[in-house]
Amino acid sequence: MAHRRGDIKRTRPILQDGECSKCHLIFEKLSDQFLVSHYKQDGSPTYNHICKECRKERRKKAYQKNRDKELATMREWHKNNRKAVNKRHREYRVKNPHIFNAKTGRRRLSVTAATNIYELNSIKAFYSHAQDMTKVTGVKYVVDHIDPVNHHLVCGLNYPANLRVIPEEENGLKSNKFKPYGFSRELGYYAIAVDDQELSVMLDNWLKYEETQTDLQNKKLAQAKTVKKLKNEIKRTNREPKKKARKADAKNKYKGVNEYSKGGYKARMQVKNKEVCFGYFQDELTAAKAYNIGSRLLLGDGVYQNDLPDENLPLDTLEKIANKVNKAKVKLGLIDHSLTA
Repeated sequence: MAHRRGDIKRTRPILQDGECSKCHLIFEKLSDQFLVSHYKQDGSPTYNHICKECRKERRKKAYQKNRDKELATMREWHKNNRKAVNKRHREYRVKNPHIFNAKTGRRRLSVTAATNIYELNSIKAFYSHAQDMTKVTGVKYVVDHIDPVNHHLVCGLNYPANLRVIPEEENGLKSNKFKPYGFSRELGYYAIAVDDQELSVMLDNWLKYEETQTDLQNKKLAQAKTVKKLKNEIKRTNREPKKKARKADAKNKYKGVNEYSKGGYKARMQVKNKEVCFGYFQDELTAAKAYNIGSRLLLGDGVYQNDLPDENLPLDTLEKIANKVNKAKVKLGLIDHSLTA
């Protein structure tokens, strides 16, 4: 059955006393966690069904979603309720004097640091002129810094060229706002932009100027690189090729045989990144025979062997090779040390 819109009565869900309809938390004291929506005839308050924390979260989301609209509404309210705003500021200042004392001290230090001591008389003239304008017009005039003293982009100086006398209301609206400088190609230096359109033109000119400067720099670097390449090419062509002096016996005839620095030949092989030496011999052929016998004893018959006519060696040389092989096996972990004891 279809219902008309007026037939269905929309009601909030029945909640327990002190329960928030958003987060469903139950609070004991209603006056601390809920705002008063209205008062009954007997004077007892009726509290809102959403707690303060949930209202704050909802307000935050609404502000982020419509920031420009919220700011415009806030400015309009501040403008229409100036007395209430000033009263709130005075109360906050009385409750938190330490915050304003620190702010005033920081401001005083900034102005002192930015003041040129040789221009104090000229600076005093601006303040006396502001007092005279206040007396004549009946509107309070103050001294304004064109470039603000406290700003994250610039630090204006307390100097006659940076001072002007304007009404207090205009100074309050300006606050510490700073309009960035632009580069004027016609003037050849940075100049203050009068409006946003002029500022955009100046910024475009500055970007073009930077692009031309970077292009010139890149061209200079490219030219320097080409000149350097040409110089290196000329040196390379004029240089006589050096012939590496190679020893006649640099390449060994047999595998596992190296010429020893103190004379003779060394029979050796590499196993598990460790060198195993089979002994030192007077001639290359004997060292090759020692390598063949030692490598077979160490790793078996599958190891590479030198192609030799025979492998006849004296008995004492064979015993020395066998002892060195046994020590190498223990060292490399190929056999148990207890078995050789």
